[in-house]
Amino acid sequence: MKFCSKCGEKLVDNQCPKCKEKPSKRLFNRKSVLISLVGIIICCSFLFYKKRVESAFIDNYNNLYSDSTKSVPNMDLDEQKVKKMVKSLWAVSGDKLEYKRQLADVREKVNIRDKVNQLFDEPIPDNFDSTYLTINSDTRIETPEIEGDDTFSKGLRSVVNYYNRQFDMLESVEKTINGWDIAMIDLADIDTLENSIQSINDTKLNAKANELAKDIVTIKTNFEDYFNGHVGWHFNLSDNQLGDIYHFNFPENELGWGAFQGSGMTGYMNAVKYDMKNKVYYIITPLISMDKTVYDTTITPITLIDKDTISINNQIAMYDPEQVEAYNVFQNNPSAKVDAMKKIAFDTSEMEIASKDDATIYFSKFKDSIGLPEKVSYEFITEEKEMYEFNIRINSEGSEEVTNRAGTAIVYQNGYMTYKKAD
Repeated sequence: MKFCSKCGEKLVDNQCPKCKEKPSKRLFNRKSVLISLVGIIICCSFLFYKKRVESAFIDNYNNLYSDSTKSVPNMDLDEQKVKKMVKSLWAVSGDKLEYKRQLADVREKVNIRDKVNQLFDEPIPDNFDSTYLTINSDTRIETPEIEGDDTFSKGLRSVVNYYNRQFDMLESVEKTINGWDIAMIDLADIDTLENSIQSINDTKLNAKANELAKDIVTIKTNFEDYFNGHVGWHFNLSDNQLGDIYHFNFPENELGWGAFQGSGMTGYMNAVKYDMKNKVYYIITPLISMDKTVYDTTITPITLIDKDTISINNQIAMYDPEQVEAYNVFQNNPSAKVDAMKKIAFDTSEMEIASKDDATIYFSKFKDSIGLPEKVSYEFITEEKEMYEFNIRINSEGSEEVTNRAGTAIVYQNGYMTYKKAD
């Protein structure tokens, strides 16, 4: 029988049972300690990470809004950042339901702000000032409905309203221009159109409106440029003899008409219409002589021909501010300028008044300028090749019968027209 030299235990198969077990127990104890240490490290790391995530969440949460009412999300917030915050809620202590509610509110606001941001080149500022916003497309996009009375909703709604208002004004300009394609245009209405375009603040839409209105505005500027630069006398020829003379002073809205070295009449240049079809301007004015109204309304057709030549009443007229050339014609003196004027080709066939129907149709173009109702009747007095004279009758108040004489009109073959109210 043998015994262990270390512990004195009886040997079994020459091995000590006690000494044989101890190494395994020691190894087990070491593993347990190691596992415990790893677990402690993991727990500490997790708690540290959780604390860091929570701290970052709280910092971001406290900066969700840019205003004191906690209504306007910060400009740098987008949907992805809000989603990331939602995913961080696991690490946050406190009322998670309240956090979720606030994040849901912010996410909804950020989403709708992103949609509105897509309408502009620049992001919408926190104060919702649209002064420096530029609409990113001249094609209208449907805007989102924004409800609510909080600061954010009111502010964003004002930006959307600005966007829609700019397009409303642009579309109004387009509608006006399209309605003038074949119409008689009052130059005062072109002024109104220009004012409407100026009220479009967005640079892109304003540029589009100006491009659309370019040809229409040119109608007014061509007339103004010519008559602002040609203050003074014009004359025309009749059978190679000196015809009528006209004095235009557009800056002062004055005109004069008469015979060379004779008496004449005066009027105004502040009412002008333009015929889109025939490209003719019509000066609409009363004519006065010796402080007495000779005609309540006259219509004088004007066509711009070149830099110093126009047609007046469908007859070529030369700008002659000092009446030098008119005097040469009056004295039968030769004039190269007058000879050149005689050679100008000007077709008036489309504008000639050649029948009673032509005369009444022509007169009807100016009923609104004269102040007559739509329903009138014509009673011809004189029917000659170059002149049609007729009474204008309208209905009396409360009656359907067109019986009351409103006045008398004379329409000439060359387009000149006069109207005198009944006494």
